[in-house]
Amino acid sequence: MKAFAASIALLLLGCASNAQSDSDSRGRPVHHVSPCANYNPELRVRIETNAEKMASICRADGKGDCLYTFSYGKTFVYAQPDLNDDGRIDYLIRDFSGSYGMNEVVHFLGYASCSNGTYVKVLDDFLSDVHVKDVSQGGWRNLEVSRACFDEKIGDVVSRSYLLQFDSATGTYGAPNGDRRLARYCSAYEVALPPSSAKP
Repeated sequence: MKAFAASIALLLLGCASNAQSDSDSRGRPVHHVSPCANYNPELRVRIETNAEKMASICRADGKGDCLYTFSYGKTFVYAQPDLNDDGRIDYLIRDFSGSYGMNEVVHFLGYASCSNGTYVKVLDDFLSDVHVKDVSQGGWRNLEVSRACFDEKIGDVVSRSYLLQFDSATGTYGAPNGDRRLARYCSAYEVALPPSSAKP
């Protein structure tokens, strides 16, 4: 009976400590969502790189055509940070396979590594530059990004800086500054913002 009571006490202690680690400063529960928790095989990819920092990204199950391969020569490793502080290397990829007109932006892709060696996409946006910053409350690193959009009114390119934060509800990085109106790059809304519209 004493052994049973001790087991119950240890179990309760463990639950209490887990609740503490999964709560914010106000005691509210924080739900950590791992993008690797989604077992949809269509979302899992394998990433291979070569000496020229080119990247080949194909479905992990080998089905379908690869969207990005060495033969296309359009996708390159930009950085290999640990985005979620789990000790595994993740990828930031620059994709030059499209043409984006007068906007000086690049298609950026971010992939988080899973424990089985596959990757899932956590970032898909058009940006000019990306810098990995501090770790946010949810354990994912914030990204300081910029976009350079052509403004027809002044006939020149205007650069603006934003903050991208991981959205645990979607398992991906959200819109710049958390503003859904900025989800579409270089939109009329964005071009109307002042050049100094930096991260909040």
